[in-house]
Amino acid sequence: MEVLMFGLFKKSKVIRKSDEPLNKTETKWFKGQKVKIKTGTTVSRPNRKNYRNNRSNNQTWFKEAPLPVPNVEKKQMLISFKGGSSKIAILEGASLVEYYSAQDKKKSLVGNIYLGKVKNILPGMEAAFVSFGEEKNGVIYVADISNSKRNSKIEHLLKPEQEILVQVVKDAMGEKGARLTGQISFPGRYLVLIPNSNTKGISRRLPEQERSRLDRIIRKIKPEGFGVIVRTAAEGVSESSLKNDIDKLADEWAAVSSSNQGTAPVLIHEEPDVSIKVIREHLNSNFKKLLIEKNKNFDNVKKYVED
Repeated sequence: MEVLMFGLFKKSKVIRKSDEPLNKTETKWFKGQKVKIKTGTTVSRPNRKNYRNNRSNNQTWFKEAPLPVPNVEKKQMLISFKGGSSKIAILEGASLVEYYSAQDKKKSLVGNIYLGKVKNILPGMEAAFVSFGEEKNGVIYVADISNSKRNSKIEHLLKPEQEILVQVVKDAMGEKGARLTGQISFPGRYLVLIPNSNTKGISRRLPEQERSRLDRIIRKIKPEGFGVIVRTAAEGVSESSLKNDIDKLADEWAAVSSSNQGTAPVLIHEEPDVSIKVIREHLNSNFKKLLIEKNKNFDNVKKYVED
């Protein structure tokens, strides 16, 4: 896979000329005259002044059509950083299949880990409001508390002013605060590591033979006391690469669990920006190119991909 850098130009530039023949001709009346209208592919509108001077009595007009994306067998990812925002597009051949946009000033908190403090218990909703350092308190439900069991009551698990380690799973929206969970997880390139869990799962998008291979590897390298969910991106990945992914994520958990957390509420672990998240979630061997706009973030993204 190629990791390339591109620039955005203020003026339009012809990047490819169409050699496709005109395939549609219509005859219509315009200001009392019959004119032929042919449909073709062009990059920009002609200069109107020159166009009027060069018109003949037998007028031929062109409708502007979109320039098609070059057809490729594998996926491409395009990343742009401009005007305080990040934009990421994923192409499959000529089709746009995924698009992400995020403002730098409104960075998503999803994946961040905080030491929070319980503020209110709501037994009727089996939920609690937790202060975690943002303007609005987050909400955590009984099923999302790490030590909860079936039919547990939230008032038996949490008390007001109790400190609790939480992770954001959904950003605040409107009047609603962020959705929180006590079941911490660390997503990596090839798998998700879940501390204090015995969960084990492998993406069902993978062929059965590959699922069996990955299952044998995970049984061998999974550390005690952790759950693992294997991503689709793990297809064909070696045992050593999977182990490196697990080791990095286990180190992140060790840093969180052993940190001098201070007084709640406080941020313990921060997720990377949206470009790294999308690369982590989607980039695999099916991608032919990763194009990044010329920017200071190029080195960060390139380093992450090559690690």
